[in-house]
Amino acid sequence: NPALVQMLGYDAFAELAKRGLEGDAFEPGYRRADFVRRLRQDGQITGLEAGWKRMDGSLIHVRENAKLVQGEDGQVFFEGTVEDITQSKLDEEARRVHTRQLEILHDLISSGNLADSMTELLDSILEIVARVLDFDQAQVYFHDPVAGRLFPAASRGVPRKFHLDDRYLALGDNPISRVIRQGEAAFFDQK
Repeated sequence: NPALVQMLGYDAFAELAKRGLEGDAFEPGYRRADFVRRLRQDGQITGLEAGWKRMDGSLIHVRENAKLVQGEDGQVFFEGTVEDITQSKLDEEARRVHTRQLEILHDLISSGNLADSMTELLDSILEIVARVLDFDQAQVYFHDPVAGRLFPAASRGVPRKFHLDDRYLALGDNPISRVIRQGEAAFFDQK
C-alpha cells in the first residue's frame, strides 16, 4: 500500500516490510497478537484508534478498520484501511485547551466581579492560577519602580514563616529581578 508507506515516512514498501508488525516497531498501544486474535474472533475491527511510530520516530494517530477475508483457495487473510487522524487529534486537543482557557477566563472575570478589594481580587486570581498550574504555593508581589522594591500582595499556601528577605525584595541581580526584567521563571526552596 503506497499510501501507508508514505504515511509512515518510508521511501519504499521493502523498507516498511523489514520493520514488521509483530514487534514493537509501530508501538501502536496494543499488541499485534491481540489485534489478530480479536480480528479472528469478531471477523472485523472498526474504528480502532492508536498511535503509530513513523520511520523518523515521530508519532501519528491512526484509525484502523480491518476484516477477515477468505480467498477462493480457502486461505484466510486480513484486509483493511489505516487513516491518518493526526490533524484531527491535534485539532481536538487545541479545542480542549481553548475551552479550558475560556473556563479559566470566566473564573477570573467572575471572581474579579465579586471582589470587594484589590486584596480579594489578587487572592482570587492567585487561587485560580495556582489551581490551573497545580501549584501548592504561590505569591504575587507588586513592583514599586520608584523604590526599586517588591511588596507582597497575595499569597496562597505559603507558610507564614516563609518570607523573602531584603536582598530578594530589593531589585538588583537576584532571581526576582530577572523575572521582572527578562520574564524568566523563578522557584525558591524553603530551606
